[in-house]
Amino acid sequence: MKRFAALAVWLFALPTFANSFNVFVPQPQGDVLLTSNGNPLLRAPARAPELDFVVPVFFPTVSDPVFAIDLTLGGQVISSGSTDLNSCIANGPCGVDITIFTPFFPQTVDGTFTITLDTQTETFNFRYATVSTPEPTSLLLLGTGLAGIAWRKYKAASARQI
Repeated sequence: MKRFAALAVWLFALPTFANSFNVFVPQPQGDVLLTSNGNPLLRAPARAPELDFVVPVFFPTVSDPVFAIDLTLGGQVISSGSTDLNSCIANGPCGVDITIFTPFFPQTVDGTFTITLDTQTETFNFRYATVSTPEPTSLLLLGTGLAGIAWRKYKAASARQI
């Protein structure tokens, strides 16, 4: 019975793991690997919110495979479509880099990224947040105001010492 169970694992379970996709998302703190059961937080700047999905190596079973993606953020379909990968050859290594512009979300939302290569589909879950950074002019105005307050306190303190 143990041999039958081991044979079943080798025949059915291992091929599904061997054919899974590796999807990386470049982030300022380092590349994030998406997994089917993970839920990492991905961030994009508010000025140019975009996510870059990199699938470095996969092995298509046919020449000219059809590669489809679906990106959903906060229940909204952001990008959906398919493309022919003409540079890929059957059973040879292939890779793809997908850049998708995303809308601004004021709070963290749940997202899913689905990849379909011919008949194989895999879905990745993550959380998404748009990082808003202050403009340089606002930072200059804030810094000047703080410097003015510090200068007034310094002048008031030196006037009391006289």
